[in-house]
This record gives sequence, C-alpha cells and structure tokens, in this order.
Amino acid sequence: MSNGNWKPEKGSNIDYLRSTYPGMAKKCDYKRSRSAAIRLACLECCCGSRLMVEECTVVKCPLWQFRRGNSKFPEDERMTRSEVIPSEEWYDSKLDERDTEK
Repeated sequence: MSNGNWKPEKGSNIDYLRSTYPGMAKKCDYKRSRSAAIRLACLECCCGSRLMVEECTVVKCPLWQFRRGNSKFPEDERMTRSEVIPSEEWYDSKLDERDTEK
C-alpha cells in the first residue's frame, strides 16, 4: 500500500532528493529502474548537484562508470578507472582463495 500522505523526513538527503527529482525517484521506487537508482545514489553523494555528478572524480566508486545513466564511457575515462581498481586477475585469485577455503 502506498503512502499518499508521505512527506520528506527532516534531515534526510534521500528524501530531499525524492522531492527534488520526483520523476527519477518514481522510476527508482516503482519501476525498479537501476539507472535511476544509481543516478539518485550519485546525486545523494554529490549533495544533489547534477554538475558534480557529471564531473565526479571518485573513479574507485563502483557506481562511477554508470553515473551518466549508461555503461558506455570514453576510453580515457576507462583507462583512468583501470589504473585505480584491482585487475580482473586479482579478483579471480581472491575468488579462488575463497572457494578453496570452503
């Protein structure tokens, strides 16, 4: 059941964003849109600033590559990210270690 009398909770960043970006929040909450959820999370991190999301430099963030609403991003950005995150081989070795511990 929906709450038709909903009001933003005082001091809640995510509620502020829901009321500031109702279209995006509705997609996130009712259409289960991953891209809207990611965008909303990025906006929360960037204090509601769309410009800050676009110019975000936190390339270690798992959502960074999806902040623009798609997974296609310029080659120079892909290279920047690959320099600061673990390699696929590193992840594979950690997963292998975990599997052998079981």
